[in-house]
Amino acid sequence: MTDLIPEGLMWQTDHFIDRVEKMSGGRLLIDGFSGGELMDPEEQHIAIMEGTIEISRDCGVYCVDVIDIGHVEFGLPRAWDGPMELWTIFIRMGMLELVKEAYAEQGMHYLAVAAEPPYAMISKVPIRGIDDLKGVKCRGYGLTAEWLDSVGMATTYIPAAEIYTALATGIIDAAVYGGASDYLGMSLYEVADYYLHDPYMVNPNTTNMLVNMDAWNALPADLQEILEVATWERFLWVDTDFFYGEYKYVEEMGLESVRWPAEDIAELNAAAMPFWDREAERSARCAKGVAIMKEWLRLKAG
Repeated sequence: MTDLIPEGLMWQTDHFIDRVEKMSGGRLLIDGFSGGELMDPEEQHIAIMEGTIEISRDCGVYCVDVIDIGHVEFGLPRAWDGPMELWTIFIRMGMLELVKEAYAEQGMHYLAVAAEPPYAMISKVPIRGIDDLKGVKCRGYGLTAEWLDSVGMATTYIPAAEIYTALATGIIDAAVYGGASDYLGMSLYEVADYYLHDPYMVNPNTTNMLVNMDAWNALPADLQEILEVATWERFLWVDTDFFYGEYKYVEEMGLESVRWPAEDIAELNAAAMPFWDREAERSARCAKGVAIMKEWLRLKAG
């Protein structure tokens, strides 16, 4: 099994591997490897499709070369607000079925969606409003990076394992990778001073657990069920730590919590909408996913 996270965060995966072994009575054993240990995280889904590896924890934005709905799955800029909204949209409003369908078409069984930490910005410089984004060099990825560029940031992609050095040496002034628990595990508080608590870029971003379809079909039904249950249990167990960390770990790291004025957040939200509409044009499936998101916004507005 490969994961997309650096070595310092592998406690998350070790929990899952241990649970599978115990739940299966030792019948299903998994070897875990951190992000970059066997391959770049952006290549994991290809290895799953080809059967080079059997299982991975992955991320929709790393799969958009073959998964049309990857950006919507990961979380459109300023999408859902909190894990319960995410799970409602996926489990009750049909997003999970769309995503499972897309991965199955590429030979991957989609086990579950995880509410990861918020996609939060950590920085060396104070960013107290939308005008402060202009010219700031920031680690970003995918659609989020394009959106931040549209409001004046200068984003660049840097692998997770290199973010610490990039901040320390001034290659970047800020980073968007995960949330407080991630940044604690990566020791980024040693080279940054500020944590943007509101607005988050996405709250939360998502990951998934993927299994090569042939390997999945070769498992007996009881081991398939154990994998599914262990995946959901792992995600819930870790997600509570992520949520807890947004309050506890920011304080422990000694970072200054930054919250923007409402009018600046509204401006950032408005800047996100063209990217939602662009994703809807990718495919009929993406259009359905974006329609689900807009229906959720309508329901929230009352």
